[in-house]
Amino acid sequence: MRFRVVAAVHPNFGGQIDIGSFRLDLLQRVAGAVIRLPPLRERGTDVVLLAQAFAAKVGRSLGPGVPEVLGRYRWPGNVRELMCAVQRAVCLTPADVISAAVLAQAIDSGAGSLSAPDELDVSGPAGSRAAVEEVCTANDWDSRRIAAALGVRKTKLFSILKRHDISLRRITAGLRA
Repeated sequence: MRFRVVAAVHPNFGGQIDIGSFRLDLLQRVAGAVIRLPPLRERGTDVVLLAQAFAAKVGRSLGPGVPEVLGRYRWPGNVRELMCAVQRAVCLTPADVISAAVLAQAIDSGAGSLSAPDELDVSGPAGSRAAVEEVCTANDWDSRRIAAALGVRKTKLFSILKRHDISLRRITAGLRA
């Protein structure tokens, strides 16, 4: 039986072997091809390209001045933190273009909190009923688009809607009439 192991590690193995917390023979067995991926802050324009991709995923784009805002931050949480910042910016504005000011606010509000997209703190931008309704309106009351804009799964979206007593069925029926 053959299999391939793909692993990602954060610490430098050289130092771990020196202090005895990682075995050299194990490293030699699994280190067929070692690829060092530098942190996001060292990858220059990748930050902007990734932010554009995350924004485009929910039908948004980045406005002028955003590359400068992205370049000033050090991104200790790497790609996951960038993704969460873009998702917060989407929640903060109903506009199709994310402005530099909104993105800066989203970065500041999330600095130090490295939550996964499914664990996005909905007590923030989506905490009030008005904010949730604004995101719903901006996304034409489409549950898939609303969930993407909030950066949550649809099941989490429905719990947010229930907490605020908002029914997509009731609203969309009124829009069709």
